[in-house]
Amino acid sequence: YPKMNKLKNITLRKMEEILQHMGQLINFEKKPSNFADNKLIDDYDKLFGSETVNIMKAVSSLVLCIPTNISKRQCLFHTELSQTFNNIYSYSTCITRCRIETVQTLCKCTPYFLPSTSRLPTCTLKHLNCLHKYTEKLLYLYPRDSEGNEALKEELTVSMYCPNCWPDCELTDHSIKSYKINFLRTGASGFSNSFLSGVDLTNKSIINIFQPTGEGILHRLDVVSYWYEILSNIGSFAGVMMGMGIFTFVEIIYFILIRIFQIMYYNYVKYNK
Repeated sequence: YPKMNKLKNITLRKMEEILQHMGQLINFEKKPSNFADNKLIDDYDKLFGSETVNIMKAVSSLVLCIPTNISKRQCLFHTELSQTFNNIYSYSTCITRCRIETVQTLCKCTPYFLPSTSRLPTCTLKHLNCLHKYTEKLLYLYPRDSEGNEALKEELTVSMYCPNCWPDCELTDHSIKSYKINFLRTGASGFSNSFLSGVDLTNKSIINIFQPTGEGILHRLDVVSYWYEILSNIGSFAGVMMGMGIFTFVEIIYFILIRIFQIMYYNYVKYNK
């Protein structure tokens, strides 16, 4: 019995460690795909004491990229690869998909907390050794543009390679401001409700989500001026201040390069007859 209990404890501890690492890698509830920085979620995934009220205000901003071909902009828009991602492409979602495919390829199963359309079975204790073997491989991502680099040849074998995952052209950055109020001392009625009456809040945390207004604010960051707008502004400024325009530069080029040679040729023919 002692040996069996010891083996059971080791197995459970090992399985818990694997699932914990895998859960940190991919967890859709704690790490939504539209969050640019997953660390933002981890920082607030902590338990607060019931004596304090933590108020956090989130503000979103959208960052866009000039639409050009993929080779130049080095990123993908949400509407690209629509057949694979259903018009909701994001870099984190693509990396998650790559991790799922990597686990399925190496261990021939899918962890229970990962969505999958594959017919492969859900990972069980039989696949525990395989998951433990490739845990570090799933933690690291091989640089997408470093294929064939001899200096990183060893890193390629111990990390994931996801060449089809490009950064997002549209990033939604979430910033949060946090405030703390002593709940027991203030006794504010706005933080209490009938559902909590008679409930022991010792070693418990309460999360209330409120919408301060009926509308949300999204700050959009876009290109200020394109090249033709800058050229137009320079031409307008030169026309107002110096009486110059685009045709002025054409005339200068004409008199310097063409007219002078015509005059020189005319004088040469005239005086050498």
